[in-house]
Amino acid sequence: MNEGIHCCGLSIKQNVGGADRALRIITGSALIVAAIIYLQGIPGVIAGCFGMGLILTGIFGFCMLYIPLRISTKKPDFRQDGQDKTG
Repeated sequence: MNEGIHCCGLSIKQNVGGADRALRIITGSALIVAAIIYLQGIPGVIAGCFGMGLILTGIFGFCMLYIPLRISTKKPDFRQDGQDKTG
């Protein structure tokens, strides 16, 4: 399993767990469908952008809003010897 996102020399630890990721992808998809089918104008654009944000955080497993709130729904990964891999 991927421990984090690595890009341009930066490493970002995932902070969104499995159930949270699935819920974000499902909710984001529903918002995008609603934006396309039911909503028009500014509300549709806002719902579509918010839905895309939820899908992206679900795919990458990282939510920037969780950092200042010090939240992580991701369970820590443990090695075979019982030590935590995340720290």
